[in-house]
Amino acid sequence: MRINVAYMSQAATDGSAKRFVVFEARALDGNHQGLLKQLSEKARAMGMDFEWAALAFANEGRLAFFGTPALTQHLASTRWVPSWTHTLDH
Repeated sequence: MRINVAYMSQAATDGSAKRFVVFEARALDGNHQGLLKQLSEKARAMGMDFEWAALAFANEGRLAFFGTPALTQHLASTRWVPSWTHTLDH
């Protein structure tokens, strides 16, 4: 299965840049933590270096997020619209 990935950075309040990755994926068995771990490992193996990671998926017609709390809060509060930069096979 091909997974869309957004690999980006965002300025932090301390002036540094936080790198993050968002995967367009949902765990069909409900194990979002396990899926996020697997996809994060694959992304790192592809050379992506990041501090935050999340899954993005449709839930009752709305975009929902699961992952690093600071990242998921940021994505939800800014009404983040996916802009996929990479793909990976899973």
